[in-house]
Order: sequence, then C-alpha cells, then structure tokens
Amino acid sequence: MKERRTRLEIYIDVLIAIRGGHQRKEQIMSEVEISPNNLDEILESLASLEFIEATKVLDWSCGDVSVHYRFSTRGENLMRYLAEHDETLNDRELGEYYL
Repeated sequence: MKERRTRLEIYIDVLIAIRGGHQRKEQIMSEVEISPNNLDEILESLASLEFIEATKVLDWSCGDVSVHYRFSTRGENLMRYLAEHDETLNDRELGEYYL
C-alpha cells in the first residue's frame, strides 16, 4: 500500500508533472494520481502564488477550448532553488526531477 503523501508532496508532484510536460488537467491528474477537486484547488493555489500560468488553447479541429498549465518565471526559480540547494522530499532529491 502506498504511503499517504503530505500536502507539500502533492504540490511538488504537481509541479514536477507540469515540468515534465503534462500541461492539461487530465494529464496532471493521471500523473499525480489525485482527484479532480483536489487538483483544481492545487492548480488555483499555485496560479495565485504565480508559480504557474494557465493558458486557454483552442483545438481548431473540433472547436474545443482547453486550459494548459506551464511554469511562470517565478515557478522556474522556485524549482531551481529547491534543486540547487539539495532540498529533499521524503528522500527524493528534487534535482533528479528538475535538473
């Protein structure tokens, strides 16, 4: 059975997923293994702290609009700082995911 993650670990997992190229909610949700409601709350929080930016993207083939998430400069700086200062999270080195 998987150990329960702390809130900080979930936030970092979301940031790592976005950094890894998962830009849509469905991709992030699948990668992080989190419920839609919790993901919405975390994405909203990260956006309000200006660590990520949400961009609406139109799919011309079907006319659907989706939201894509990406790092802001502030988010890049945060992850770089944590990775460079050898911050660990439950024995996971962030540099392994970021650098």
